[in-house]
Amino acid sequence: VRRAVDDGQANVQVVDARSAGRFGGTEPEPRPGLPSGHAPGSLNVPFSSLLVSAETPDGDKYTTMAPVEDLKARFDAAGVSKVGKPLVFSCGTGVTACTLALATELVAAESGMPAVPWSVYDGSWSEYASMPDAPIATTE
Repeated sequence: VRRAVDDGQANVQVVDARSAGRFGGTEPEPRPGLPSGHAPGSLNVPFSSLLVSAETPDGDKYTTMAPVEDLKARFDAAGVSKVGKPLVFSCGTGVTACTLALATELVAAESGMPAVPWSVYDGSWSEYASMPDAPIATTE
């Protein structure tokens, strides 16, 4: 991700799954001493925006992926669909970024097209923001 930031994300696009507040630097990170914000040039698709609540016929509640058309709309709104280059998904620790990867695969499967190449940055924000010289952008 650092290399992607240094080259202006010319070859890949980083997409962050954290909340808009953490991405924008307006909410604190849950890890003490870690600044909030994002890698410059990154896009934001909060993982929670890709989920919906549902209920079984027996009344049990659960959370699942939103319908594919909603997933595509959220990617479109964030500018992800227009990128045209491999995606690198990031979050706080590399876990919720996998939600964006799954959504990418679901959208591709529904369209009948192969998914855009993607990877998950397993170090994610915890690793990136702990580098002393890492550039950090905010929306403030």
